[in-house]
Amino acid sequence: HDVRVLCAENRDAEPYSVRTDWDGPVRVERLNLPYFRGKDPDGWNLSLQGWREHAAQTQTILQNTLGQWRPDLVQFHTPRPIDDEAILYLQSQNIPTVAMLHCAG
Repeated sequence: HDVRVLCAENRDAEPYSVRTDWDGPVRVERLNLPYFRGKDPDGWNLSLQGWREHAAQTQTILQNTLGQWRPDLVQFHTPRPIDDEAILYLQSQNIPTVAMLHCAG
């Protein structure tokens, strides 16, 4: 099986940059989201325009990732800030998805 992971991180680099590393045979794509990981995990302090820009950036990352590799199934565990955009995009691509959202309400 070709298993891949896309996760968020907070590092000193360009926001929305992606770095790739490996955990044994598992490819791990790390999406840099310093604002969310360090300041505002749920994005409550973003303006509507700020959230739309974030959604567009996130969707571009997903399009690029899935443009290079199409999984048979996605097991999706996430808190905000990438849940809404990712689920909608996966649905639009007809990729079977099992979603576990970790959003405290």
